[in-house]
Amino acid sequence: MTMIQYVNTTNYATDTEVEVHRPNCQHVAYFRTARLFWDGADAGLADLDTARATWEEYNSDFIAEAEDMGEPVESAAWPVTVYPCTGLVETKTTIRK
Repeated sequence: MTMIQYVNTTNYATDTEVEVHRPNCQHVAYFRTARLFWDGADAGLADLDTARATWEEYNSDFIAEAEDMGEPVESAAWPVTVYPCTGLVETKTTIRK
């Protein structure tokens, strides 16, 4: 299992929606020191074992809400970009569904 940090990036110029880093990654440190860790940017920590699990865990509530409302799951889920610092991928990888 790998401890990961979700970061919402919807207010950044290089917006990738949701980024997944290791909690001690230099990107997370930069977000904090550059005051880019806006209220709500820290989307939490999780202990996961695959890149796919990061997408599933992050989107689980959104998917459940969509299913309850009879909406397509694809429109409810956010893309999740997993970075190599997590040890879950070799190159930056975006998971869309």
